[in-house]
Amino acid sequence: MLRNFLSTNIIYEKDKISNSAVITGEITNRSGKDYNAVVFKIILFIREKPVGHGMMTINGFSNGETKVFSKLIREADFRHITQSARTEIIAESAY
Repeated sequence: MLRNFLSTNIIYEKDKISNSAVITGEITNRSGKDYNAVVFKIILFIREKPVGHGMMTINGFSNGETKVFSKLIREADFRHITQSARTEIIAESAY
């Protein structure tokens, strides 16, 4: 299991074309290793119910580096995003 990736400054926005939610934020590599690529799974919850998910890849992710990301979650309707929304970002694989 990959560990020590910290996600911060998570913001939920409405997609410019649809009512889908876009999650933006920053991820910091605190793993002690440099990676060519890291694949993350993003899960969006409203209260405790998962309402959408997606995968994203961050290329060239050095130890100590912070990268900005933005991910469209098509199945999540932005109109239902409330203050009780939260996001889990899980590192799935890396090389």
